[in-house]
Amino acid sequence: MQHLLKPDPEKIVDIPVSQLRLDTDNPRLAWRVDGDSQDELVKILWNEMAVDEVAWSIAENGFFRSEPLFVLIANPQETDPAKQIFIVVEGNRRFAAVLLLRDAELRRKVRADGIPKLDPVRHASLDVLPAIIHKSKEDLWTTIGFRHINGIKAWDSFSKAKYVAEVHETYGIPLDDIAQRIGDRNVTVKRLYRGYKVLEQAESQGAFN
Repeated sequence: MQHLLKPDPEKIVDIPVSQLRLDTDNPRLAWRVDGDSQDELVKILWNEMAVDEVAWSIAENGFFRSEPLFVLIANPQETDPAKQIFIVVEGNRRFAAVLLLRDAELRRKVRADGIPKLDPVRHASLDVLPAIIHKSKEDLWTTIGFRHINGIKAWDSFSKAKYVAEVHETYGIPLDDIAQRIGDRNVTVKRLYRGYKVLEQAESQGAFN
């Protein structure tokens, strides 16, 4: 019997792929997608973020349990475990690779050529994915910031700047504290924030799109 899943940052749980969703607020993607278009998010990830490399690795080795997705519960008031929906906050590229590996129609829609064909055993192993359920993005901002601003999976400059601005303005974290927590220099974080605000102001005045 399936049980209702709850946030627990210390526990890896298995979540059905059908109950997982890509994050439409992903700093790399949100500004480019209108509405909640999961297929469009997959297409952007496929075209620009080397999802094919991840797909080949997963097809060959499976989905590593030691690298779980970080997710949030999208509908916390839901009482039916089968209807719980989880937003993938960390691991969108790997999740997109799984979606493409499992769904031939989705591959056709996004023109994802060169994806390996899974044997039945590997396909069944991707029915559920390992994940850690967190309470909120605020609980995760340090981890995500370290991995993508100053870590081995760095985002582009605009995405970094957007994330710094979001953490600073949404959670009220001082820029100096953000720099310290993610292991970056204060001057870099401040430049990212100032640059983002300049672009934001230019766009609001119709001088930049």
